[in-house]
Amino acid sequence: MCAIVNILIKIFVTFMACYIYIEALAFITFLGMATQLGPMYLLEIVPYNLKGAFGTACQLFCTIGIFMGGVFGLREILGKNLFAFE
Repeated sequence: MCAIVNILIKIFVTFMACYIYIEALAFITFLGMATQLGPMYLLEIVPYNLKGAFGTACQLFCTIGIFMGGVFGLREILGKNLFAFE
């Protein structure tokens, strides 16, 4: 047990210099949990005859949101860059 903790501490200290990586990893993990727990909760409370529609709709709307974000992120669609980060 002590060896496992020691290895984990060494790995954590190695990535301490890159704390943004750790925060990004935690955020991505939270997003993954949210996309799994939301539909699971919905499927527990909806009537039996609507379970398929609700289970499919959640993932479908996530996919549509990613697609719309990609489309509206195109310079040809949105126009000039309003936020001058470049």
